[in-house]
Amino acid sequence: MAKSNKLSKNHKDYWRTRVAKLGYKDIRTGKKVYARDYSVRIAHKKRREIFPLHTSNQKVAGDEASRIYNYLIINGWDLTLDKFKGTEEQVAEISTVGDLIKCAKRMSSVSPMTFRQYAGALRRVVSSAKGFNSKDKKRFRPDVDGNDKWQAKIDSVKLESITSDLIISWRNQELDGLNPSDRRSRQTTINSTLNQARSLWKYCDFPNPFKDLKWKQTTKRFKPQIDASALLFLAKDELEKDYFEQYKALTLCLFLGLRRSEADCLTWDQVDFSTQKVRIDNTDYFKPKSEDAIREIPIPRSLFENIDYWKSISDEIFVLSGGLAKPNCSYDYYRANATWKPLLKWLRSKGLEAKKPLHDVRKLAGSLMYENHDIYAAQRFLGHSDIRTTISSYIHEGEKSFDIIPERPRPKLVS
Repeated sequence: MAKSNKLSKNHKDYWRTRVAKLGYKDIRTGKKVYARDYSVRIAHKKRREIFPLHTSNQKVAGDEASRIYNYLIINGWDLTLDKFKGTEEQVAEISTVGDLIKCAKRMSSVSPMTFRQYAGALRRVVSSAKGFNSKDKKRFRPDVDGNDKWQAKIDSVKLESITSDLIISWRNQELDGLNPSDRRSRQTTINSTLNQARSLWKYCDFPNPFKDLKWKQTTKRFKPQIDASALLFLAKDELEKDYFEQYKALTLCLFLGLRRSEADCLTWDQVDFSTQKVRIDNTDYFKPKSEDAIREIPIPRSLFENIDYWKSISDEIFVLSGGLAKPNCSYDYYRANATWKPLLKWLRSKGLEAKKPLHDVRKLAGSLMYENHDIYAAQRFLGHSDIRTTISSYIHEGEKSFDIIPERPRPKLVS
């Protein structure tokens, strides 16, 4: 592990070295003893507070400390203290699905939207494996009348009853009888759901039913449906003059490989005009998808020439015009949705027929970075934590090849 003083406070490994078990003097024996669970001292804007982390596991404690710090940076002291120190509740015993989700929600450092996806995946697996199926697509929204009862039924399932055999049996049943094409598509969905569900299991002590599950990579290798140069030409011809915000949004994704959420809340403070780079990092309006998503991206010269002009006519804070930012939103929300929605329609009209056309634009940017540099440059450019993600579904091989010309071998010199 790298030394903590070389790590950013946004990096979770930084906080794993900052958590500690506080010591105190036992008034009966006079000896110094240490608490069972870890705590962390966090300083910000000339104020310092100690937060109990309610766990004796250093890794989990470090993740929780990182979550508290990132929440503090975005929301300030008052909301952070209210959320993490408002009440000193005893940590309840974890025995059911509902207990696990509540504990994971408090301890996890992922965004509210990501956590909602994880919890939904766990409930989907348990409900289907236990035969509690429901065709109502709103069943995971307890705010809708009746759905809270359905969730309560799933949340009451005992964790000890969820075994590897149960999960494997469920997976096989989901794939049984499908033709090869439908089976591949369904397998991809199942693998994604299982990956999300098992992300929560680390917060309990029961044997992990997902631990020994293995599957082959089922992601589809990227194949571009339009050339980047042609796409940019069409954008300049059809969008730049009459639909300028759409043009800006597209070029941010095409030149910089940004995710839609990264471009949606990109601020002018993140654009460094002196170094000609964009910094993707925690802001008051946005939290990156992961630690590896924090990165600096050089701005290509042809794009940088326009950015100064963009700033003079754009929103004072954000690069893209739009509504209010909602960094703690637990559902899909884009402040510039009035720009994204017609842009998606325009991209589909140009042949990008994928379910997520903007994601294909990002993949196209990653492929260009790979072709002009190497796979590691493409990984950092895209902000992937695992290079296998970059290789498996973001990289296009291109049309490059090599040739071999026959040549008579030279005779060896005899000494």
